[in-house]
Amino acid sequence: MLSKESQKYREYIESLPPYLASFAEPQNYHLYTPENQAVWRFIMRNLTDFFKEKAPEAYFAGLEKAAIPTERIPKIEEMIDGLKDIGWGAICVNGFIPPAAFMEYNANKILPISADMRSLKTLLYTPAPDIVHEAAGHAPIVADPEYTDFLQKVGEYGAKALSNKFDKEVYEAIRELSIVKEYPHSTTEDIQKAEKRLDKAVFDRKNHTLSEASLVSRFHWWTVEYGLLKREDGMKMYGAGLLSSMGESRNCLGDDVKKIKLSIDALNTDYDITREQPQLFYVESSKDLFPVLEELADRMAFRKGGVESLEKAIEGECLATVVLDSGLQISGVWTNVIKDNWGEAVYMNTTGPTSLAYKNIELIGHGKEYHSAGYSTPIGKLKGDNRSLKELNYKELDSRGIERGKKSKLEFQSGVIVEGVLTDITSRNGENILFTFNQCTVTGPNGEKLFDPSWGVYDMAVGDTIPSVFGGPADKKNYDFIESKSDNLTMKVEHTKDQKRVFEIYEIVRSIRESGLVNPQNFKKLRDCFEEVKKIAPDNWLIVMEIYELVFSGDDELFKNDLLKSLETQKRLGKDIEHLINLGIELAEKKPALAS
Repeated sequence: MLSKESQKYREYIESLPPYLASFAEPQNYHLYTPENQAVWRFIMRNLTDFFKEKAPEAYFAGLEKAAIPTERIPKIEEMIDGLKDIGWGAICVNGFIPPAAFMEYNANKILPISADMRSLKTLLYTPAPDIVHEAAGHAPIVADPEYTDFLQKVGEYGAKALSNKFDKEVYEAIRELSIVKEYPHSTTEDIQKAEKRLDKAVFDRKNHTLSEASLVSRFHWWTVEYGLLKREDGMKMYGAGLLSSMGESRNCLGDDVKKIKLSIDALNTDYDITREQPQLFYVESSKDLFPVLEELADRMAFRKGGVESLEKAIEGECLATVVLDSGLQISGVWTNVIKDNWGEAVYMNTTGPTSLAYKNIELIGHGKEYHSAGYSTPIGKLKGDNRSLKELNYKELDSRGIERGKKSKLEFQSGVIVEGVLTDITSRNGENILFTFNQCTVTGPNGEKLFDPSWGVYDMAVGDTIPSVFGGPADKKNYDFIESKSDNLTMKVEHTKDQKRVFEIYEIVRSIRESGLVNPQNFKKLRDCFEEVKKIAPDNWLIVMEIYELVFSGDDELFKNDLLKSLETQKRLGKDIEHLINLGIELAEKKPALAS
């Protein structure tokens, strides 16, 4: 039987359109280990202390509004309740999701939250999306009214971006590498294999024209993920990648990292998710993000339209929607366009499932099941006629020999000829958008056959120009537009007997901390815990740190020195661990877990 919280989350997911709910996963809060909780607490205590001076004003208010606690991993149900007050929602997902899906969620003011929690081994940095990055990084800044509008707009434009087949391979390679690197039992060979796959995918993409989706991803990276705000008292961080990083958030402020004012030129700068960034881009106000975003949008096919945008969709070989000036929307994988002597599109076609829609609602009977083999149509005006077919009423059509129930011949200025029995005219808002023919033959400008009566009914789109082309389908509810979930899922870790005992020790330490009691009995428990940890988990510095936080305010100097000696020994395990231990000791002595 579901708990009240789980039932509430399920009801929230069921309230969303299927295309938005498709990647939703349960959080499975009970699967977080006590060590996971300790990792979260260590990160959040350090980040919130550091960001007192280095985050925008909205950060701390945002943590509270989004229900992001310091002492434990947030619950998705609580986040949904908190975000609801600022017009946003949240769902849990499994690791990286396709960029189109991510953008679609943001466009609909939903934060996709990877429910996974980084391990102690990858506490400082993980290439895999996890709840630290998603909840502690993205959620707080959403509370900033200007920024939240910007984030939603990036999602809206990103959801319309045209992608290509290379984008999908890069996504799958990044997802695989993030999973392999986070899994504690991965071998060096496993990691190298995943790295080679990503290197090849990135190389292949670089050797082709970058898609709009790639450019939007770059813009998203240098703003939403790694953006800086320049204030009078220094740089502040608003990017989620920085707000969730204990290492790079400190390192990026140094002179070694270039600080460049954000402009459209940022699109020329690639990024590497596995390394700290050598340069970052800043704005002086959230308002300054919008002009650059609009400049990017002005370069995209959904605003430019025309044959150039159609050819971009053809080159990408991905699902896209062509919008005609009549308002008809044609969604499919575009494969060919015939142009006239002036370079304008006069005939175009898709291959495979195609749907027709108007104002993002699929026309009845014109879904991808009906047009399963593809779709083709001429566009333009009739020969010797300055009027558009879309604006002609029945009487005006009859005068041109275009009459329902009779054989009609439509000769276009381009030389395309459509000849057949007109059986139906579909109109919207007083304009024609679709003519349907039986026994139809279509020939091209050079007499080539484009449609044969034996192929069935011919549904001819009505329109003269292409004002817009965008990625994905027009009707997202009826067209399964988001790529299916990756088969490469995050791997669950099986814990040893000693690890499970360490988790129990974390729980003992937490219960003492939450009791607030500094007494001989609890100190004896902590001493016993420490002695046991030295035997079964000598490299587990975090549990030693949690014990040190508790005894720091006490009088047992010998115990404190033993703990410090243990931590000093563990610093030898590597520079990252040394850095983390130093941060932990500094914070423990500044903010002891128990008052003396």
